[in-house]
Amino acid sequence: MSASNGGLPSESEKTFFTTTQLPFPDILDGKVHTQQFLEASKGVVALVDKFGKVFAPIKYDMSGNIEKLTKTYSDNPEKYTYLNDMVLHEKEKGGNVATDALLWLRRALHFVYTFFHCIVEDTEKGRKTEDLVPFLKKAYKDVLERYHGWMAQQLFSLLSRMCPTRKDLLLNISLGLENREDFVIRDMSRFLDGLEINIQALNNRSLQYAVQVCGLKYFPPPPNYDGVEFIEKPKLKVMERSPQFPGNIKPPKMIKNLKFMRGPEPLHNSLLHRQYGIIFSSCVSCVQATGGGRMRYGHFEMVRLGIGRKLDVNRMFALWRIDAPWQPVTKKGQGQRMGGGKGAIDHYVTPIKAGRVIVEIGGNCEFSEVQPMLEMVAHKLPFKAEVVSQEIMEMKAEKELREERDNINPYTFKYVVQNNMGGCQNWISPYDRRCSVQPMLEMVAHKLPFKAEVVSQEIMEMKAEKELREERDNINPYTFKYVVQNNMGGCQNWISPYDRRLRSSSPNNSSRSLKSSSTSSAAENMGFPTMVARLTSGLLPLRWALVVPPDAEGNSTKAVS
Repeated sequence: MSASNGGLPSESEKTFFTTTQLPFPDILDGKVHTQQFLEASKGVVALVDKFGKVFAPIKYDMSGNIEKLTKTYSDNPEKYTYLNDMVLHEKEKGGNVATDALLWLRRALHFVYTFFHCIVEDTEKGRKTEDLVPFLKKAYKDVLERYHGWMAQQLFSLLSRMCPTRKDLLLNISLGLENREDFVIRDMSRFLDGLEINIQALNNRSLQYAVQVCGLKYFPPPPNYDGVEFIEKPKLKVMERSPQFPGNIKPPKMIKNLKFMRGPEPLHNSLLHRQYGIIFSSCVSCVQATGGGRMRYGHFEMVRLGIGRKLDVNRMFALWRIDAPWQPVTKKGQGQRMGGGKGAIDHYVTPIKAGRVIVEIGGNCEFSEVQPMLEMVAHKLPFKAEVVSQEIMEMKAEKELREERDNINPYTFKYVVQNNMGGCQNWISPYDRRCSVQPMLEMVAHKLPFKAEVVSQEIMEMKAEKELREERDNINPYTFKYVVQNNMGGCQNWISPYDRRLRSSSPNNSSRSLKSSSTSSAAENMGFPTMVARLTSGLLPLRWALVVPPDAEGNSTKAVS
């Protein structure tokens, strides 16, 4: 600007903001002058036109809102001198035409302000980013995205890709003259200062009515059920009261076997359909046990009838995740004396472990629809149970991993048992000892230079019994031992001394038996017994061991520690 022209910008300094765009009015006592505001808003419409023809929908929307406000203002210019008076008068009459137009016009102006503010801020930092698409998307996300539906959001995402570059936009604002970037940014900053004051005035409590009456509700899109696959029978089937045995077999009795209810469920603790790759939406829900217990036939009927009455079979389905009652429970008659053997079978139950999925519901439904019916069933079960969805189960699993990762206390139950702290190995149950010792032995087994496995006394007894049974049931007489002992095919001339030692058990060849000296294994030469002893010293119960499994020729198992 120069003093010779009265402070007006010279020809070399003229831009869109100094020639076409009128300044926004000053705020007097929190009120916005109607006519000046509308004239300045028309200049913003011309500014949006500088973006190109692809942004015509935004320009037409702003022009339509300005026309509605102009028409209302022309009805009584003296009464509607300020926008605040126009909104309050329309509130008394019960209309919302001008209020709705003012609301959306304010949002559009706020969007324009946020976009140009990003450009000015980027220039002040010295970056001068040419790609303006990120600025446009940021302004839309901060201001307009929450008020638009999915279709409008996708349309804007497509239009934003056609946004002009920084150089082209500033060239249009500078009226087609080059080397005026500094003047454009200067005038743009002054324009944004006046626009910001008007936007804040339209956001104050005097115009709160506009937001309450005309604010559009944004609802998320409905869930997609394309991946849901329905089962053949949507209702829960009737479970048998007791298992069916052949007529010539007497129903067997059974001890309590509390191990069937002890500990967490290792297998059926997740949704069945997710395991088999059938993708379900959040509608998949289930009832999951949080503690061990038993379910009788009456509990099965309660679950079946409770869910069946409220299940919409046209778009929902339910399926059992547990077996029918199979474990017998005996009971003696009232007043009967002790003794006399085990009582007669009274009923059958299904043992449930903690974390077991009991019943599952899916289909074209949301979690809020099936939650009430499942909660009604869960409260009537003989043990603690909760209603979960796939999202809840994933959140729980993530929480457990996070707590285990962020735990700073090294003295966990597993650590205490493995290190025999306080002599706990003398009084803890075999179940707790087994769950704590097995991971430690598996860690040692993986470090050995040969294949090793972790076994217990029960496992070794089962293996020995299996070997005896296979040897007894073998109908082929020509075993390896038989061939060597009878020197079939002259094998004594070429077999190794180790294999020839098997002939020592033959009475006819006892004089020709060879006495082999015991050789140290590779593990003994490499010092692995020392490593194993150091890792497991004082920690192993008497019923556990680390052994080398038999090789392909059936050689006997050798204990490592």
